[in-house]
Amino acid sequence: MGPMFTVGNPLTQKEFILIPKPGFIWVDNYGFYFDPITQNFKILTGPFVCVHHTCYQVYQGIVVSFDMEKKVWESISAPIKPAECLSCPYIRDLNGELSFTVVTRDWKAQVWVWSAEKKWVEVICANFEKLDVFDTNNNRTCWIGETFLLRHKEKYDTYSLKSGQLSTFDVCIGDIVMFRPTLFHCCKREREVVSTKKQRKKSCIQVFLLFLLDVVLL
Repeated sequence: MGPMFTVGNPLTQKEFILIPKPGFIWVDNYGFYFDPITQNFKILTGPFVCVHHTCYQVYQGIVVSFDMEKKVWESISAPIKPAECLSCPYIRDLNGELSFTVVTRDWKAQVWVWSAEKKWVEVICANFEKLDVFDTNNNRTCWIGETFLLRHKEKYDTYSLKSGQLSTFDVCIGDIVMFRPTLFHCCKREREVVSTKKQRKKSCIQVFLLFLLDVVLL
């Protein structure tokens, strides 16, 4: 009984390593980590949010973290007490930093960031009292550029950091997930394409000059 994990390269299809079964029957969410130095595999279960090599989870008003490299657990006090929250807290990776988002009982959407000094820094405090916010327990938050979005049911409430304006628009789509580039960069690819075009043009000119030289010699 229980899940089975195998590790391998799907491109070569040569070798797949079977990892020993973990001590749980069912898992809905899990994180996978590989240490290239020690060549050890680590599996962490639960709805964790991973920032760099540390995984975070909110439990009863406490942010629990686990460092995958140091194998160290740590508890972080939330920036606001659970009794003051109208919505469930929501944590996510915000530009490489852990963020903590919540709607308070006085209808304020607050976003906090866990700084390098190991303290919470408030970056957004928007008053949502004028908006028709209901099902806050099932909300989803997103921060795009200078706009903060709070989703509940079939609509989004937005707050502009630049103008301070609040607005609402209806949607019929799923959650908005922020795109984060990995190893490839569009600008770099464009430069490579331009460079390739220049090389092709240069090669064509060289071939044409050689052709003219052959014609002259003939």
